[in-house]
Amino acid sequence: MINHFFRLNCQVHYERVSEIHVSGHAAQEELKVMHSLVKPRNFIPVHGEPRHLAHHAQLARDLGLDADRVFILENGDRVELSDGRLTRRGQVAAGQVLVDGKSVGEVGDSCCGNRKHLARTAWSSRWSGSTARAGTWSRDRT
Repeated sequence: MINHFFRLNCQVHYERVSEIHVSGHAAQEELKVMHSLVKPRNFIPVHGEPRHLAHHAQLARDLGLDADRVFILENGDRVELSDGRLTRRGQVAAGQVLVDGKSVGEVGDSCCGNRKHLARTAWSSRWSGSTARAGTWSRDRT
């Protein structure tokens, strides 16, 4: 839900944003260092959820980039670089590609139905060393 609001360009106040983000995204100070080293004339944040992209775009503006040189894109958005400036140029068809193990792209309704059913009723099973004797086994439901 938070990401939906960021896509609508809302300012969202939620749990305290950590000073140290350790999920593969750089911390704010590291991003500042990269911006000072690279000195971009245009900027498109590309890694993270919409809220990460929004925060990174705001950081670029806070560091002096003009708002019309900072773009947050969705899959399929096109931009053109001409004379050192980026310009939005519409969209191309883009989306998710489903793979069912036999084919790519053209996945039938039965496969999607099976996936939805599995998502609603998913459980995992594993052998337990302490109970795997005489053909018995334990099943942990998650």
